[in-house]
Amino acid sequence: MVIGCSGYFYWKWKGKFYPSNLKPSEWLKYYAKHFNGVEINSSFYRLPARSRLRRWYQETPDTFHFVMKGPRSFTHYGKEDALQAFYEKIEVLEEKLAGILLQFPPSRRYMKDWWENLLEKLSDAYLHGVEFRHASWFEALDRNDITFPAHVFPVSVSAPSSAGLPERLYTVHEKGYIRFHGKLRWYRYNYDERELLPWVESVRRATLTHLFVFFNNDVDAHAPENAHLFFRLYSESYL
Repeated sequence: MVIGCSGYFYWKWKGKFYPSNLKPSEWLKYYAKHFNGVEINSSFYRLPARSRLRRWYQETPDTFHFVMKGPRSFTHYGKEDALQAFYEKIEVLEEKLAGILLQFPPSRRYMKDWWENLLEKLSDAYLHGVEFRHASWFEALDRNDITFPAHVFPVSVSAPSSAGLPERLYTVHEKGYIRFHGKLRWYRYNYDERELLPWVESVRRATLTHLFVFFNNDVDAHAPENAHLFFRLYSESYL
């Protein structure tokens, strides 16, 4: 299981998760002592320079994993060259690159032809977790209308009920991916044991070769706190 947060560089985590006297340049090393993976959200807006990606590679343990969020210029605006440029740059993370997250906007409804056209553009050299934010995709999943190649699988979400997204674990090809955004409000929420236990139980019952769990409720440093809680509950479920 790869577990961590959606990003690690948050100024407001200083004094809450990061020690007050720790330099920002040391934050990733500190983070990697607590978690075995991070989902890089900033690459959705702008992909880091190769030099920074190499530094991330060098500063993290051999067992650490990165999931890079694909560029919105591709997922939201359909620029295919942006995806190819993205692939070319992230390869410097080598074996630490565990996968790619593609998050599509709420306006993107399920369309079979669009989905099949998308799959033709994705490299089979990487695992791709696909986050849908329109309920029609999950309805199609429940009807088994969507075909996933081995390197593509849906992302399960915990998000405000106003988003209209189902809170359940979806798995394909023994792969699972969960993103926790917050229940009442996006990003500004602190999960408790009662809310995380159903997810832990679903994970425990599933047969999975790959599982990614990331907390995107970064406000007030709830993400690292909840990631620790999820891992503790998961570990205790096997005692």
